[in-house]
Amino acid sequence: SAAGGDSFQLQTQTANNSIYKVDFATALVPVPEITVTDSVTPANDLTIPYGSVTEMTSANRTVTVTNDGTANLNIGNLATVDTLAAPFSLLNDMCSGQLLAPMASCTTTVVFAPTATGAFNDSFDIPSDDADEPSVTISLTGTGTAMPVPDINVTDSIAPADDASVPFGSVTINQSAPPATVTVTNSGNADLLLGQIAPLTAPFVIADDNCSNATVMPMMNCTLMVTFMPTVVGPANGTLTIPSNDPDSPNVAVAVSGTGAPMPTPDITVMDVAVAFGAVTINDSSTQTVVVTNDGTADLTIGTVAMADPLAAPFSVAMDGCSSQVLMPMDSCMIDLTFAPTATGVANDSLDIPSDDPDETSVTVNVSGTGSDPTVFQDVPDSPEGSDSGFFGSMDLISLFAMLLVLVGYRRTQWGLRRV
Repeated sequence: SAAGGDSFQLQTQTANNSIYKVDFATALVPVPEITVTDSVTPANDLTIPYGSVTEMTSANRTVTVTNDGTANLNIGNLATVDTLAAPFSLLNDMCSGQLLAPMASCTTTVVFAPTATGAFNDSFDIPSDDADEPSVTISLTGTGTAMPVPDINVTDSIAPADDASVPFGSVTINQSAPPATVTVTNSGNADLLLGQIAPLTAPFVIADDNCSNATVMPMMNCTLMVTFMPTVVGPANGTLTIPSNDPDSPNVAVAVSGTGAPMPTPDITVMDVAVAFGAVTINDSSTQTVVVTNDGTADLTIGTVAMADPLAAPFSVAMDGCSSQVLMPMDSCMIDLTFAPTATGVANDSLDIPSDDPDETSVTVNVSGTGSDPTVFQDVPDSPEGSDSGFFGSMDLISLFAMLLVLVGYRRTQWGLRRV
């Protein structure tokens, strides 16, 4: 073999066994030879698979054209006969119209930039003056996938958790409700960027904020603590707004609500505040019961009964079941009062029942009664013989009635006639 050509020898044998040898020499004509590779393995399969590419982004691959021949390779304009359409395109085409010397190369970049989801296919041609391969076709494939987006999801600790509402219910004024936890979760596949969360309007308060200006990665969360501190009686409403880069929920509004309830207070009720013993025979006694009830919503503390306004004879406290007692709502206690007159006539007095009822710190109980004479027998003279008046002849009707009462064993009290 010689440079620029090939040589060979032809040998033959005749019928009489003579051998002839003839040497031949040929000169080779220089020719170009196109070779196309790409940056995706396998490099020489004339196929570029992009795989999955997120929509609105792009992926680049490189195609290399090499002249493996012995003459210059003329390359035509790429993708002229077999053109490319979006989402495929050529970038930095360094091959079209180029003249490649033997063993020289050029490159072009092929871009896949999907703007929608789904599968895409295309091809383009690389023309040249390679005699046995005047056009090389490159096949392209790729899939557009959805762009990663954050997805905000807000829940709270008061059922139902996902109703974007935090109802605190009734809370006593000047007290604080147990904090409610608001949880912000990123259910998407891109980072969730939270903005600054504005303070709530009183009586609602953000007690703890771990979310403002936070970056929440996919499937992670952050929390806020919200509470309700009413200072007046009545309903209250507010809105917690959570800004973020969620494209379809840039501002999530969470309603907060509650009702300010009156402070629990005791309420004293006394049955009754006017105790009338009526007529009681002197040196005798009568007892009546006073009932004290807490009709309020808080414990009622009773002070010492009849301390500031004590009773005097003939009245007295026979039994005190209320002094220094603490009555829960709807509980009661009793006080027994006695009237024991030692003289005839009307008697009046009063006693106090102190407590921590805010609008009735002391209840006055008025007592009254009348001391009456005991009924006695009168000496009745014998009727003169022959008198028509008989045993009762000299008695007037009033004296007769009084004597009859004694005889049948009744006496008058505040309750009427009572048998003794």
